[in-house]
Amino acid sequence: MKRFTAILLSIFTLFALTACQPTPEATVVVQKDTDRMVEQAANMENGQTLSDLSIPEGRYVLDNETAGGRLKIHVDTKVRKPDVGSIPIRKAAITVFTQEQVTGIFNYLFPDEKPINQSYIRETKADIEKQIVLLRQRLEDKSYLNNGQTEDDMLALIAAAEERYKTAPETLPSPAVSDGTMTLYEGQATDENGISIAGETSRFYLLSASFDGYTRGISVSTAFSASLRDLESANHKSGVLSYWDNSTPTYTTKGMLRTDGSSLPEAAQGKLTISYDEAKALCDGFFAAAEMDGDFGVGAAFIVDDKGTGLVDGRWENGKYIEGLKNPAQNYAWQFYYARMADNIPIMLNTIAGGSTGSEFQISWNYEYICFTVDNNGIASVHWMSPIAVGDVVQENAVLKSFPEIMGVFEKMVRVQYEPMLNTRYPDGNIEINVDDIELCLMRVREPNGDGTTGLLVPAWVFYGHNIATHSTGEQSFDFSGGIAYRWPQAPIVLFAINAIDGSVINFTWGY
Repeated sequence: MKRFTAILLSIFTLFALTACQPTPEATVVVQKDTDRMVEQAANMENGQTLSDLSIPEGRYVLDNETAGGRLKIHVDTKVRKPDVGSIPIRKAAITVFTQEQVTGIFNYLFPDEKPINQSYIRETKADIEKQIVLLRQRLEDKSYLNNGQTEDDMLALIAAAEERYKTAPETLPSPAVSDGTMTLYEGQATDENGISIAGETSRFYLLSASFDGYTRGISVSTAFSASLRDLESANHKSGVLSYWDNSTPTYTTKGMLRTDGSSLPEAAQGKLTISYDEAKALCDGFFAAAEMDGDFGVGAAFIVDDKGTGLVDGRWENGKYIEGLKNPAQNYAWQFYYARMADNIPIMLNTIAGGSTGSEFQISWNYEYICFTVDNNGIASVHWMSPIAVGDVVQENAVLKSFPEIMGVFEKMVRVQYEPMLNTRYPDGNIEINVDDIELCLMRVREPNGDGTTGLLVPAWVFYGHNIATHSTGEQSFDFSGGIAYRWPQAPIVLFAINAIDGSVINFTWGY
């Protein structure tokens, strides 16, 4: 299966960014008292109504330099707010992909076809025999000590493998046509030596039953944390839904062009023949098939292409990336990032797939992420992560801080967030922050006293854009967030977020 297009060919570098941030102020690093925040949002003495926020007309521009010019902050954008009379606070919770939704999506993407249910069996007797031999060898030569294991650990692994051997088949069963019912099972994973280890992710596949080599399919996976599977008695604890088509070109985010669909770049004319509206209609039809029509809206759209794919990839050499032989673009596609809507108000747009929100002591709860790639042949890929359930209203008309107050918080605290990185990650480099979109929307924050699976959708000012870190070697990293950075700019990321009720900073990584 292809890797998802938004990260395909983006060779990224890992940075432990969040671990090295200081402890600036309680509002940044201490989980919010959500009950107190809701009370504050109901008191008119604590802020303004939505119509009285002193939001500037036209563009808002800000240029600051700190740390001797090593941190540059540039803001140049219109300020957006929802076209509603008030913004409520609502409950939110982790949810799942239901059987009805998945069936509707399959029928939409594979009309007049029957699904093939891929077998959960991943190992034969011969596979397990090889594992047992390796395990016994590691037990004998004590190489298991290098991995922090004990003799008892190895004996337990051998016993478990021998138990699996009893029921393992001689050969793997062929995929079988099914009625499309989702079946949950424990996945198998292996360590660096090919030894089976317990897997935390349960997975479900529906593959096209057309005789084209099974190039298309749907994958529905449970949430990454095993503890999530015990949240409720219902089955199908699904956290990720992906659709892929291996017959389509490989599209890259390098050089992606943001668009409103009003025009095509000259290079794409005659090559991208499906219109923006036609492509968007296919995505909207996807949600309608899942009986979620009107629950989502396009947050950002781009034109992507397949340049640089199909020949020789680049390579790392002496700490530098050397470009390989590259193909010019032959194919183009639309890429849509969708945001969930609540009360006609968009929920924060997340353009980063993966990552973890929460400390090491919390259940991982990523922000919802939805991305479609559509080319001339139709929907080429879908990736939908961490759906949420929008719950009841807990405060109908939240009182908000004025926009000047919010910008005062931004100007102060953006320095607190990024300046320490100059000392820890880039001691001889610099960081540039470019904000090209400011939006008042809803953003999910965790509830401090819950089980880790519930939160609130609160009004928040979200600052989208790009960051650039220039290393002492001259190499640059782009759009670093949650420990990941890229070699070229991606779709705009969340650079900063401020709770519009109390002016506290919302940590995008921790979710509060």
